[in-house]
Amino acid sequence: MKMRLTKDSLIGMGILAASGLIYGETYTFARHESGVSPQFFPRILAGLFAFFSLFLLFSPTSADKKGSSIENPLASWQGRITIAAAFGALVVYAFSIPLLGYFLSTIIYLAFMIRFLGERKIGRIAAWSIGTALAISFVFMTILDVPTPEWGWIKMLLLAKPE
Repeated sequence: MKMRLTKDSLIGMGILAASGLIYGETYTFARHESGVSPQFFPRILAGLFAFFSLFLLFSPTSADKKGSSIENPLASWQGRITIAAAFGALVVYAFSIPLLGYFLSTIIYLAFMIRFLGERKIGRIAAWSIGTALAISFVFMTILDVPTPEWGWIKMLLLAKPE
């Protein structure tokens, strides 16, 4: 199988190299006897990155497929605005976690992004947002034994006693 150097294959090689470095770096982490070790989650992510980078390396590009055309989202102003808005929402999400806590921030962020990306049915938006936040919370708290940020400043404000 002959492989051409395309943007996808170059990005795939870069991500594959980065996943190898991340995986190798986990050997420097301190080991714990109880619960899941600190190496577990980064190794899972490194494995996923490696898997998807192989997909980028060996999947046919859009130029190889007859009759298909994938438009570059940066080619139009609308595409640039969409990408900037999605990135802005991610930044707002990251800054909202200390204020609202992980669970509420995640539900709000996912609901916004699902709506922003085209879903119009409120029931589906709510189900996916709440379900995803619950699933991630469950994995972190029960399987990985890693607490997620709680209610942050709101909790402190509600529990604060006036002097």
